[in-house]
Amino acid sequence: MKIFGINIGFKLVTGNNLKFMFLLQYHYEKHAYEEDKDMKRFILVTFTLLLIGSFAFGGSFGAYTGITEGISVGPSFHIPIDPFSAEVELMAAVGVLPKLDIQSSLSVIGIASEGVQWLGASIMPRYDLGSLAILNYNIFGLHLGYSDAFELGIEYHTEPSLVQDILWIELNLGFYALPTLSVSGIIAPVLSLQQLANLPLSIYFETDLEAEIEHLDHLHYSLIAGISVSVLENLEVNIGYNFSGSEIVGYLNLSF
Repeated sequence: MKIFGINIGFKLVTGNNLKFMFLLQYHYEKHAYEEDKDMKRFILVTFTLLLIGSFAFGGSFGAYTGITEGISVGPSFHIPIDPFSAEVELMAAVGVLPKLDIQSSLSVIGIASEGVQWLGASIMPRYDLGSLAILNYNIFGLHLGYSDAFELGIEYHTEPSLVQDILWIELNLGFYALPTLSVSGIIAPVLSLQQLANLPLSIYFETDLEAEIEHLDHLHYSLIAGISVSVLENLEVNIGYNFSGSEIVGYLNLSF
């Protein structure tokens, strides 16, 4: 009796009309224990093959970067080590004009032993004023969202380039009027190993800061270290570890 079967296919058409077809068929018949072991092995091998396919460097975990071209979608996640729970956020971005895009959090879902909970959503149109000296872009965004209450704020996103295509800093600043007066910031140095060591990945160390104006002495912060790669040119994979929250973080971002 067949216990488990999976068929998976991937297809990519490049700008030169070259077609890349990856077809993987997997069938097996085992007891439940052996089935679980083989499934884990299958996932590991599949993910490794995808990574070998094509690489390019990416950026940090939490910072917004340059204006989106086309459409990008994908989930981000926070997974605490203990006790088990998870937070999954479905992100989407649309490039409207060369200097205008819309970033959105379509939904944030919390998963725990008690059940599943909806945690909010947001949208942020952004406009790029252009580059200036070592700043690759100067983007202002209007943040609108809802979680436990309505959210309203202004954000600034930029990227100082220290060594072209090798070392840069992703910088986000935010000022929020709702639900309370608060400020936030993200600073993330990113080092690409592509040119330095012919390794197709980037390494980042990210610091996230957040505080209410009336309670600046109560500063919330996160320290995240991780790596980022791009798979098959249009799929970005980011994985990191949040030392402050003892959790694994990351995202998958598919662009069209």
